[in-house]
Amino acid sequence: MKKGELFLRYAFGCLHINCSDDLKSKIEKFLFEAEFSFSDLEEEIVKTFKKPVEILERLAKERNLPWHHEILVREYFLSIHNKQPDTLPGCRGYVGVVEGVIEERGTPIYSLIYEYSCPKAPRKVLGILTKKDNIKEGDKIAIHMGHAVEKLDNETYLKYRQ
Repeated sequence: MKKGELFLRYAFGCLHINCSDDLKSKIEKFLFEAEFSFSDLEEEIVKTFKKPVEILERLAKERNLPWHHEILVREYFLSIHNKQPDTLPGCRGYVGVVEGVIEERGTPIYSLIYEYSCPKAPRKVLGILTKKDNIKEGDKIAIHMGHAVEKLDNETYLKYRQ
């Protein structure tokens, strides 16, 4: 994954809430068309996603990593973010196991059981961000705001399973 991509994948579902149309367009081009580098967008991203970036910067300083490092981003969105008192309802990071994959207009849609759901009923999530990740039945994935964000290895899945 390229620099900053994982942060922007997790943030993707929030673009309509937090971003100007111009920044949203730039982020979509970064994710889907590789027209921008993360460095071109970083200043605007830091301003737009101020609170998450502040937390990530604090973690980064403690661990001597860049704030957008994949380990920190994953920890933030799958753990810390979910515990923030001002997190919007439904704006949570989860993990789940893919039970089926269909394609609709070129976009994968994954059926899975979210670990948090009661009853544990199948849910559908969009795979627009993970088209290139070759996700199939049985794979473990991270989800944020109705979007599959990344394929997880078993160790990471077990760490963030709630």
